[in-house]
Amino acid sequence: MKRKCKTCNRGIKSPKKYCSLKCYHISLKLPVDRFDRVKNCLCCNKEFKSLQYSQVLIDANVYCSKKCRRSHQSIRQKTGENKLCAYCHEEFYSKKCHANQKCCSITCANKYRTGKYNPNFSISRAKLIAEGKCNPKRNFYKQGWHHSVVTGNEEWFGSSYEQKRMKQLDELNVKWTKKHGIRIPYTDPKGNIRNYVPDFLVGNDIIEEVKPSSLVKSKVDNNNLKYDAALEYCKNNDYQYRIITEKDLK
Repeated sequence: MKRKCKTCNRGIKSPKKYCSLKCYHISLKLPVDRFDRVKNCLCCNKEFKSLQYSQVLIDANVYCSKKCRRSHQSIRQKTGENKLCAYCHEEFYSKKCHANQKCCSITCANKYRTGKYNPNFSISRAKLIAEGKCNPKRNFYKQGWHHSVVTGNEEWFGSSYEQKRMKQLDELNVKWTKKHGIRIPYTDPKGNIRNYVPDFLVGNDIIEEVKPSSLVKSKVDNNNLKYDAALEYCKNNDYQYRIITEKDLK
């Protein structure tokens, strides 16, 4: 038995509801629809009509335009709220873009998931990052691959600052790499052993970290502890430690 197109009533053999994509788009503009498509934009609160083909996608479509989506996500990245860690029950700051974050750190998340502390987790993850075998993805950061003109290697950058520094080092014809294998252990405020992986090894004796000047010695992500541990590590292993900020990238 032939089915009929819901828009033009033309007979169709397939189990589809419409005979063509054109009829489907026409159906979206019809006043009678089984989906509630009228919504309010999360950013500008403007009323708009979602043209998605299923109720799940209609519910997920909360912005009237790409401009509103970018603007609202930028606000969510810069703002957040204080939460209580599900494992250690200490207060921590969580960005709005990490709305599902339950724990204050990876260590607590691992304890919360498995019920015990695994010190090898931080070591193995830091080792993979330092060797270039793992490239952590971060929301709202410019990320990708850069081809080094000096060494001919493909290197992963995790932010726009890192990409700019890569280009600077190539222009200076200086040998550099992110696959240096350097891990600097430090103790976080909770007494757990963590591992800090610096951004670049320049030449054979300079360790560089690319970071905004406002975060160099701040308590965000334990940057102050990483800085002190890096200075001590470089002193004991004949390295120079250098911080590159936005002023150096201009």
